[in-house]
Amino acid sequence: MALVLTLVAVAPTGAQSVEKSNISFMLDWTIAGTHAPYFIPLDKGYYKAEGLNVKIDRGTGAGNTASNVASGVYDFGWADVTTLIAFDAQNPTKELTLVYISFQDAPLAIVSFKSTGITTLKDLQGKTVADQHGSAAGAVINVVTKAGTPEEIKITRKFVTPQLREPMLIRRDVDAILAFDVSSIMTLVDLGVPRDQISVLRYADIGFDVYGTGLWVRRDFLEKNPRTVAAMVRAVNKGTKDAIANPGAAAEMMTKYAPLLKTDIECQRLLIALDHHLNPDVARYGLSHVDPKRMQKTIEQVVHVQKFERTPALDHVWTDRFLPPQAERMAPPLGTCGPK
Repeated sequence: MALVLTLVAVAPTGAQSVEKSNISFMLDWTIAGTHAPYFIPLDKGYYKAEGLNVKIDRGTGAGNTASNVASGVYDFGWADVTTLIAFDAQNPTKELTLVYISFQDAPLAIVSFKSTGITTLKDLQGKTVADQHGSAAGAVINVVTKAGTPEEIKITRKFVTPQLREPMLIRRDVDAILAFDVSSIMTLVDLGVPRDQISVLRYADIGFDVYGTGLWVRRDFLEKNPRTVAAMVRAVNKGTKDAIANPGAAAEMMTKYAPLLKTDIECQRLLIALDHHLNPDVARYGLSHVDPKRMQKTIEQVVHVQKFERTPALDHVWTDRFLPPQAERMAPPLGTCGPK
């Protein structure tokens, strides 16, 4: 009897409760420091403690992540909220739902060199920018420029692959690039550009105030596997708190899963990402806090910008029913990239 009791005591907390233990998880893009909150649970055993065996794969763009999760190739996805809303608007029978919000604002930005002088929307007049087909940043730039100033802003867009954007900016083939700040800033630094020479004009600061990124799941998966979803969310929440508390250790850990990453670059990239995680609402209410009115506005903005005929329902786009208690979601003090 004593032996049986010992075995029960050390069993994973979620092992007897989750409906599905083998979980596939697709990211938005190439594995980087940004993704530390999702690899920490793998590295520290948080997924395992919840009874989950999680396999994480890189993505090739948010749109592809949405398609793969919706089709059942992957159980969970992580990418930007605007892509999820756009997907739901066009696919009412395959809707995806946010179960954990990571970035409280969108990382969409206009990235340039300070010497170019782009600090406001008006400064874009007559400029040439690099974009990629289907990018979230490019999809809304015309509406952002119209909403941000009464003057007509005319820009020339060069469509290139993501790998060419930063090199084109360095060569001065373009004046700016439309991208995620969390990606482009440190890519430029890694290519030898001093960070103090980089200018970032975030869409959030020029009128496009929407939620950023989060953990997605199919609605049918959510309804059939509620304990699995709750277990996944608990593990991700723990990983997020650990990344906030010690970004340096988190970045170093990431090199186990992507050996070509540079710890110093990825720690700075992670700090940029964590800046999107943390805001006054999170400080007051905890990680993954969502204001329903702001989320509704996010949905309406995306639908308006991309001229969709259908507006997804708020309770289909987002739910908080799987979140841990508020006390477990309070963020620790933000750490640094140095030794702790």
